[in-house]
Amino acid sequence: MVKFRKTLLLAMASLLSIALATAAFGTDSSFVESYYSALEASISDGNTYRLGEFIDEESDFGKDTISWVIRLNRLGVSGEFDGLAVGEKVAKGDKESLKVSDRLTLSYPDERIRVFDYRREYLLENGRIVAEISDYDRSFPELSAERTKKTPLERMESSVSSVPVGRAKAPVSDSPKMTAFLPSQDGRDLKVLVRWDNPLDMAVQLAGDVLTGEELEFMMDQVPPIAEGAISMVMVKDGIPEIYGAIRPIEGINPSDAVRVVVSRISQETGDDLTLKPFDGNLKSELDPLAIIQLPDGAPELYSALWKGDGRTVLVSLSEQGLNSMLDSASGKIASLDDNTALGEWPSVHIRGWVSNELLKSELVDEDVPVYGSDPLSIEMAFFSLDNEVTGRWFSNAVDLFVDPDMELPMISLGKDLPFLGGKVLGFMAARLGRIDVDMLKDALKNEMPGENVDVALAQMTDLTGLTLEDILDLLDGRVSLVLGGRSRSPIGDVPGAYLQIEPDKKEVLTKVAEALPKIYALAPPVGLRERKISGWNVAYAMNAMASATVAVGDDRLLLGALDYEKLNEPASLPDNLKAASQPEDMAVIAFSLADIREAVKEIADMNSIFLQTDEIKDGMATFLDSTAHLDSLVIRIQSLKEGSLSVRTLN
Repeated sequence: MVKFRKTLLLAMASLLSIALATAAFGTDSSFVESYYSALEASISDGNTYRLGEFIDEESDFGKDTISWVIRLNRLGVSGEFDGLAVGEKVAKGDKESLKVSDRLTLSYPDERIRVFDYRREYLLENGRIVAEISDYDRSFPELSAERTKKTPLERMESSVSSVPVGRAKAPVSDSPKMTAFLPSQDGRDLKVLVRWDNPLDMAVQLAGDVLTGEELEFMMDQVPPIAEGAISMVMVKDGIPEIYGAIRPIEGINPSDAVRVVVSRISQETGDDLTLKPFDGNLKSELDPLAIIQLPDGAPELYSALWKGDGRTVLVSLSEQGLNSMLDSASGKIASLDDNTALGEWPSVHIRGWVSNELLKSELVDEDVPVYGSDPLSIEMAFFSLDNEVTGRWFSNAVDLFVDPDMELPMISLGKDLPFLGGKVLGFMAARLGRIDVDMLKDALKNEMPGENVDVALAQMTDLTGLTLEDILDLLDGRVSLVLGGRSRSPIGDVPGAYLQIEPDKKEVLTKVAEALPKIYALAPPVGLRERKISGWNVAYAMNAMASATVAVGDDRLLLGALDYEKLNEPASLPDNLKAASQPEDMAVIAFSLADIREAVKEIADMNSIFLQTDEIKDGMATFLDSTAHLDSLVIRIQSLKEGSLSVRTLN
């Protein structure tokens, strides 16, 4: 009997465990299924509001997910999740871990299909996903026997239509991107690509409420009625052999009217007389001729035609054959220009320039500018517009071509844990400097101080302070940051402080600086500045009178600036919008919390000090408050000597 009861209890416990596990799986599975359904819907219609129930939109994961959804929607891609398998939630530190496997199928407008088998671990906090760790295998749809016999070109053509077509009859996608019409351009001296997709929306987003309705309407009137477009141009020493352009006017604007408006605007801006004349050329049946744009001063004529496929897209080229080639490009008959960019997927504005090495050297030889290496010059910029952020990114290999490869460049990665102190931080700038060559610096000083004996001046500095030029260079060999924050006394009351921090890699030089400070102070004692004993600092001189001033040396840094020394050891408070502004691998960063700076300016304005009563100061503060009222932060990051980014976040 006892044995039976034990068996029964074990069975009940097992059933209970299974039931609980099943219930947990059901709950977690339902959460993931609902999340994936929301993702599919958001990709379809571009609305991301429904995702807030499942993801923390302020986390990096949330921002990346929303950005990904918007990009797919703008590309006309549809997404479908299936093959879902969901594990159980388990505690992982202060978060919950949920492992999921799924299959994601992305279908593109040109009928390309990409399939990914994902293995994911979601990290949840307060019931919402805040991070994801994942990897995937790429799956490829099975090809039919008929398809596998086709050439790559034939497969590309047939992927556009379910009906097999010959090469000469390859159709254009119903809604091609503008760059699909631009033929590939190789082996030339200079190439330029400009592509845009509703950039006015991005400008309005940045302007916020600064523009009145009338001002916004005026701005709209000054901008050609073009929603999206792409232009590529090739230049050689003797002229411009190739120009291709594809533009699509905004809804409700007749394409031929759009061409006339663009020509009229260009004429007004340049003062040149551009005219239009009709033509009836030898164009493909899918094109309707519009007009020839005649440029002044013997410049080549531009031929324009309407693509019948959508009745909206206008093609522009230097000849009738150029227009026909653009249609061949869009249909896949000839190669299209590669518009991919490593700066990000589908920017609102994309600008790319390419200059051959031969042209660079021939053009710069008279300027006595050396060109190193044999690579072409590449310059690229891209601008992205998200729900509450506008970001510009850039890349250029100019440093490889115009800087002597034997020269040691003095900037390296910032590293971790930027130091802040003394209270709330409103903004900061930081960079890490490498060792500066002594002889190079002396030569620069001699050029800046002609007639002066630099060596004698440096020797006098050493006699007076004990610091040599090498000590100064050791001090600057490290991380330097300028911080707006903390507190400073002033004639109008307490205001945000500003201080410089120098963190040399060779910490022993700080001992020499600490020994030199009393000597420097004795040379010309500033009024009000006194030596202070401050915990954690080896030597400090500071004052809090009509204004705050602090110079202090610690074990790891030199600090100087307008900062209340009594607040020196207070922990710093970094606003949420600046916490991710700097990454350890960055070379330099500039970051300002515009929202917090506005609050500080409002507090200063409320002081109503006599020092603030001039019209210039009052107007300046009012202009700043009005023009930034909708902005949250500004961050500039220099990731390397070749690339960087600028991001402006707006308030929700």
